[in-house]
Amino acid sequence: MTSSKPSDADKWREEGNNHYKSVDENMSPPVNILRLQKSLICYQKSRTCSTCESETASASKNLALTNWKLAMLSYKAGEKWLLVKLHFEESFKYFNEACRMGERTKNQLWIDNILASSRSCWGDMLSLVDSTAKERLEKARIIQEVIHLIPAKDIQADCYLDIARIHFHSGITAIETGNYSDCLYQMKECYYPLNEAARVGIGLENIQQEVRILEDDVNMHTCIAKAMQSRATGDNIFQTILMDEELLNVDMVWEVIDWYKDSILQARDLDIKLEAISLSRLGTVYNRVLKIQFKAKEYLKKSIELAQSLRPMDVTSEDWYQNCTQILEKYQQESLMQEQEDVKKKKESVLTELAPELNFLKAREEEPYDTFLTWLYGTFPPKNPLHKLELTKKEEEDDFQVKYRCLQKAIIHYHPDRVDEAKFGLKCKVLYEEITKRLTKRYEQVKV
Repeated sequence: MTSSKPSDADKWREEGNNHYKSVDENMSPPVNILRLQKSLICYQKSRTCSTCESETASASKNLALTNWKLAMLSYKAGEKWLLVKLHFEESFKYFNEACRMGERTKNQLWIDNILASSRSCWGDMLSLVDSTAKERLEKARIIQEVIHLIPAKDIQADCYLDIARIHFHSGITAIETGNYSDCLYQMKECYYPLNEAARVGIGLENIQQEVRILEDDVNMHTCIAKAMQSRATGDNIFQTILMDEELLNVDMVWEVIDWYKDSILQARDLDIKLEAISLSRLGTVYNRVLKIQFKAKEYLKKSIELAQSLRPMDVTSEDWYQNCTQILEKYQQESLMQEQEDVKKKKESVLTELAPELNFLKAREEEPYDTFLTWLYGTFPPKNPLHKLELTKKEEEDDFQVKYRCLQKAIIHYHPDRVDEAKFGLKCKVLYEEITKRLTKRYEQVKV
């Protein structure tokens, strides 16, 4: 029985294996790098001499593993990142080729081992990128450059998700500093990698779920950034209006209102504080420029309600909240003064009508208390039929105590708060108020 003669590809691959196995962790990185470079040359020649897909797949696998190890050793030796990245790119390229060539010639276990190695290689690269990249966006750029070389679909999908997450978190950082323009840009940069992750990860439910969650977060923060942008635009135009209030441009005022309303709609149910601030701005426009009080109150009250719903967060010291409360307090004071003025005018009119009754009261002011009270209860009886005059002296009482008790009860019986204005009218209420004043005067004199 004769054995088959090894092919040139097998010979070169065997020589490469010898160089690869000679690498020793106890040796310095430069020595190991030199031996790996020799094995790389042999594997490359084996690939060139390959006469079938099986030989090409084996050579590609060895090239991938060697480049992977060279990348790690080069980084350890302090080589430039460009060289390290080049070895990783070559490793992924050959892992990809090994999978493609081995699909028809190798068993599934061989393919699974290649995919597992490519995943480990990707993990090593990410760890080095994390420690090398100065900024998150630089990491995204590095990942983007090699993603098309990765053979495993789940890794590719994860890579696209990583890129989307990097842009998303960059956008979050931007919005926290008030840079809504950069936030909007970063959120837009999320759409392509998210779409690619969904495309590559078809059939992978965990990938699809991650895509859906991140898409929702991106859409939410896009709306928040747009709300901030709309509010800032409205603020800028409003400041321009305030600089020249004498020559009021009504069209600009309505443009400001439109921007604030857009900000409110974008922030609704997403950012309560942002919505409250935009409502306060809108109320300020109606108060200061358009002088439409009922609309201003509507928006300012809504802003305060939202601010209170933020508890335990305290926003009471912030300018927009204090502006809301000051305007509403001013409205409340004006409303109270107006009500008091209206009541005063009505009361003056009623007092004029009550002149005859008041003259009767004045004419009897000097009468003894019992005579006065008897006349009062008979002429203007209390509205509660249970309230009766009781002048009869009790056993333990003296004349002073009877007088004191009767006047005290009379004040209670005739107090205007006991008169239902809706039932008996304002005239009756004012009359009983005047009666109560006179009874109180007598009562104070008795106390003294």
